[in-house]
Amino acid sequence: MSSALKTLAALLVFAVAIIVAPPAFATTSDEAGYRAQTVTLDRTGGYAGLHLRYTVDSRAGEPLAAAVTTTEFRALADHYPTPCCDQFTYTLTVRYTNGSVKSIEAGGDLPDLLADAIDRAVAVGTQRQITSERASLLVVLTGSGAPTWWTVDCPSASCAALTPAVRATFPPVPAEAPCTRIYGGPQRAHVLGYWSGERIDATFNRLGGCEIARWDAASGLLTPPAA
Repeated sequence: MSSALKTLAALLVFAVAIIVAPPAFATTSDEAGYRAQTVTLDRTGGYAGLHLRYTVDSRAGEPLAAAVTTTEFRALADHYPTPCCDQFTYTLTVRYTNGSVKSIEAGGDLPDLLADAIDRAVAVGTQRQITSERASLLVVLTGSGAPTWWTVDCPSASCAALTPAVRATFPPVPAEAPCTRIYGGPQRAHVLGYWSGERIDATFNRLGGCEIARWDAASGLLTPPAA
């Protein structure tokens, strides 16, 4: 190989290294794509029976965001049973920048890692009382033949497609998220309406690894109902 070709090859390797290298602030979890985008805690039950939602601001919740990106947290079970009637039930939902979602429902005796994450979410999250669980959504699916649309209108507790994990998919993938370049198909979806008093306006596609993971996490909502 000539010296000119060797120089060109070295420059190409250097350029590729720059392109694929993670940001300087990235942690090991970030490199794997598991960087927390949103953290939401729903607390129900107790003597008062209130439904409180805590939404964590990314800046205020930096220690929490770091805790929920660890391998140990992501390895926690999705459900820890509530042993009795008047205790709180928690649903902690984390949406990662790679489009994946981790949702844990728990009550009673909690693993220390989960209990700490719940305490942090309550301490720094913005609290809102949910007075109506009802969802009224229009889902429009395009990209594969004629457009298909359907509505979802029911209390979310009675709709199998409506879960905290699905709710977590509504924010778009961050522009700076490290996503694999992969084509998952031409399908696109648009979800419009209201859920628990919040306006929903979310679009989905299957262009890139993050968007495919996001679509898969919301598949219960994006799958047309049986005829």
